[in-house]
Order: sequence, then C-alpha cells, then structure tokens
Amino acid sequence: MTASSISSQDVRDVLAPFGALQAQPEAAWQGDRPLHPSLARFYEEVGPYGKDRPRGPEGIEIPTLGNPFWLPPLSGLWAFQEGYRWQGRDGEPVAGWNQAWLVVGDQGGDPFILDEESGHILHDHHGRGSWAPVHLCDDIFALGFVLGTIGVLHEEAGDDLYDEDFEIRPEWSGELRARLGHRFEAAEADAIAARLEW
Repeated sequence: MTASSISSQDVRDVLAPFGALQAQPEAAWQGDRPLHPSLARFYEEVGPYGKDRPRGPEGIEIPTLGNPFWLPPLSGLWAFQEGYRWQGRDGEPVAGWNQAWLVVGDQGGDPFILDEESGHILHDHHGRGSWAPVHLCDDIFALGFVLGTIGVLHEEAGDDLYDEDFEIRPEWSGELRARLGHRFEAAEADAIAARLEW
C-alpha cells in the first residue's frame, strides 16, 4: 500500500480520539481565493472540528512529543495564516512567503504547509529567519493519517514512551515506523518519523 490508498475513513479512525470530526462545507472557507480541492474534500469527509467555542469550533489537538499537533477548523483556516502569510501587526505580506503555500496545521508554530501547486504537504521550523520547507507527505489525507497515528501511539505508550533521558524508546520509534509502513514505503515512513522527531 501507499499513501494514495489512505481513505477518509482511515484518517477519521486515527483522528477521532482527539476531538469532534464533522463535515464542514466549502462555504465555511474565508480565504481570498478558491479553496484547494484537496482541502475541500478533506474538510467535507474528515472535518477536524473540535469543541464549539463562542467564536466557533476550535479544531483538534493531537498529542505528541512537546507541543501538540493542531489542525484548525475550516472556518479558522484563513485567519491561521497570520504570522506566516502576513504580519499580525500591520497585515503586510511576510517576505519570503510563497503565495502558493497555505498553512494547514502546526506544532508549536512549526507549520504544515499545503503547496497549492503540487497538493503536497511541506514542513518547516519557525524562528530561523527564513522559510525553507521540505516535503513531508503527498497530501492532506496522508498528513492527517500521520498525525493521528502518532497521537494514538503516544497515548498507547503513556509514560513508557520515554527513557530516563526523556528520549523516545527505540521500540516505540520502531512501532511508529511499522504502523506508517502499512501505508507508506519504508523509506518514506522513516523520513516522516525522523522529521517529526520520532
């Protein structure tokens, strides 16, 4: 199997423990351009929604090492571009930000980026002074599956996840690669796990 065989139900199964999932129609999108087709399908079929708050849904948090992963609801996706695409203070564009990039999630400010030209998901670390994202996986469904699988494994492992130096035990790193290996080629599963510090 490959990442292209990841179904909406596969993604829902691994994300469901971390918050409400519900269909979010394309009309919830508040961006200044059409919603990318892969995102329209992802939010309609998977729909990371989370709890309702006074300003709307909060999206879902997925536990992992350090800061959790976060996937925003569709209604908050455009506002989430602040600090990446434009400055929060004055709304001016951020220098060096590719206009084909749309941040679709993060981990403590480290963005998961949809490249709207290829449909691929890129990943970068913030705070380095410039953006140079690298390929993480082929599409938003693959990203959802990866993040959810990590979250499920993190919860299963509990305190046993870490050794006395607060490093991930090799058996859990290996287990993540094995689970991802059911959907990705072995080298890709290893690269994804390593990039996300597992």
